[in-house]
Amino acid sequence: ATGYAWEHVTLRPIPKGEYNVFVNDQPSGWAPCGYIGESGLNFRDMTIIATAPDGVVHEAFFDPVNLKGGAVGADESNGVLGPTGFTHNGAGVDIESIRWESGNVEMRLSPRARLLPSSTMKRIYADFIALDGTASLRLGFEFAAETGAGDSRALKWQACGQPWQDGDLLMLRIREDASSAPYTPSAPSDAGCAAAATPRPTSAP
Repeated sequence: ATGYAWEHVTLRPIPKGEYNVFVNDQPSGWAPCGYIGESGLNFRDMTIIATAPDGVVHEAFFDPVNLKGGAVGADESNGVLGPTGFTHNGAGVDIESIRWESGNVEMRLSPRARLLPSSTMKRIYADFIALDGTASLRLGFEFAAETGAGDSRALKWQACGQPWQDGDLLMLRIREDASSAPYTPSAPSDAGCAAAATPRPTSAP
């Protein structure tokens, strides 16, 4: 059998893998009044293989729903984060939780250690990607602060405002990057958390 190969870029971020889709092609300019169904001459069942960008370590869906009412994050009891497990540098890693609280994004990993790049020439970071393909938040592991000890050990990044809202569906993509471009984290600096100046009304002439 003769096969065909197409290369496309998806508008929405989807994890790598094999997807089965049904396609019903119509010539441009046609406006069918209803769904033609499987009996249509142009109806096809296709298998699409999605590949991840270079350097991707892990991809997961992140739905930051909190049963208590706020979009705080995802852990074993609130929200959806999956899949949580992956392999990096030959070892298994599991993301136990991702939360935002008191101006910080907190991530707990098992084993409880900072993710290190597989090469000293690379950096490793986590992107939270919205459905339109834009990265709404980027967290570099080399800039994470380690807090706590033992089972309470966690990685923290400053994010003055809550980085996600109720109903958000994001892709979490952990990636190594060998680029020499300077790293620009999305999370604001200390200065970004300073109280804004109180505006003063203009005096009447």
